[in-house]
Amino acid sequence: MSVRSHDEAELWHDLHSKFVQLANEERQLVQQFVEATGRKDDPYLYAYRTPESDRWKFGGGIGEDLRERVRTLAAHAAVALGYQNGMNADGFWLHRLYHYLRDKNSKRLFERHILEPSEEAGAIRRVCKASAAFCSRLERQAIESSATIPERDSKHGKSGALKADAKYDPEVKKRSVLVRNNPGIPAREMCEIFDRMRVPLPSKWEGAGFRSWVRAFSDPNYKPRIDVIISKHKRRG
Repeated sequence: MSVRSHDEAELWHDLHSKFVQLANEERQLVQQFVEATGRKDDPYLYAYRTPESDRWKFGGGIGEDLRERVRTLAAHAAVALGYQNGMNADGFWLHRLYHYLRDKNSKRLFERHILEPSEEAGAIRRVCKASAAFCSRLERQAIESSATIPERDSKHGKSGALKADAKYDPEVKKRSVLVRNNPGIPAREMCEIFDRMRVPLPSKWEGAGFRSWVRAFSDPNYKPRIDVIISKHKRRG
């Protein structure tokens, strides 16, 4: 495993442990709350977004301190995932977490607003445990992305070597990791992430005059190519 990949895996392992710790603390608080009040509703912390603003918010939960600590840890996780600016850092993490859960058809995901069931929106139950699972997924991906480059079979000749060079090019690898780290993200939004993380366009496109992935995606001749690139990375993930 490369030093960089090892560091990334260790980072996600550490974040997973911290989310698990918060989840355990929350469970103890909930048990005490239920014993004291006798209430049977679900008091665990959840996150939701409204269709009007598309902004993630927190609901439920026992104690303001726990909620703030979850938000802070989510902000750290967002930075590790590539957050730079735009929406709030914790909102960025919840947005990625939502897509991860949706791809898995997770039971921790509501497709309707908890508080307004008549309106279409998204909601995540038990944010701490869901975030811990997502961190484990990202840790595994970091480990897998560090796989040693296999020896190239000489029978493939020059053509095979060129394909292998393309597959293991560090910028291609970076692009692949970003796609796997952002499951379910639309291609247009994925292009924005490529541009924020300064992922270069394919060298063959240099003559087209594009300066960004977003500009290339807006071109009807290059949009299908980008869709294919992203789809291939998803399949390999």
